[in-house]
Amino acid sequence: MMAESIRKKTTLASILFLAAILFSACGNDVEEIPESPLNQNGAQEEKERYKEFTSTSGDLSILATELWQEDKTLHKESDLSLYNEAYQSYLITLTDDKAAFSDDMDMDHYSELIAASAMKDLKEATVTEREAVASNGLEGRKFHVSGNIDDVSVTYVFLVLENEKEFVQVILWSFTENIENNASYYERIIESVKYHEVENDESGN
Repeated sequence: MMAESIRKKTTLASILFLAAILFSACGNDVEEIPESPLNQNGAQEEKERYKEFTSTSGDLSILATELWQEDKTLHKESDLSLYNEAYQSYLITLTDDKAAFSDDMDMDHYSELIAASAMKDLKEATVTEREAVASNGLEGRKFHVSGNIDDVSVTYVFLVLENEKEFVQVILWSFTENIENNASYYERIIESVKYHEVENDESGN
């Protein structure tokens, strides 16, 4: 059966770098979308086992299949970076210190800035409605940003969370065809995100 093809304010601008990572890993012919073992229902041809990945700081954990591997070279500011070569899919986490923004910066405004930054250099860019979500009691927003770069359609799935001191971004991206045809597979990963309070030692680390 044929498988479907599958900060601080500086981090706002860094979103635009993500597509370059995607294309650089796909060879020179970026218009040819690689096949994926996923089918339209997000079910793998062979059952994959899920495992927990934890950020370097220990405050975030994500469930993804064993085809995902940690890759710290994806983004120098990411606390957790994952790459799935078979599905040409990527995930990073970024944080913005709330003290870097004005006091009236709230979740909705921050999410709007993130979406606008991601759309800036995409052609025919679109953004979905920001959905209110929660993770371990933290308020959050989830939305997709899609558009074309060099005639190739890509989609970013954003989960933005807010704790007392930071805004936290979890960003998953791939070719739009991958995301749309295998929505349940990618949603399961994004929805598995958990935030954990990490106690500092006496030195403040």
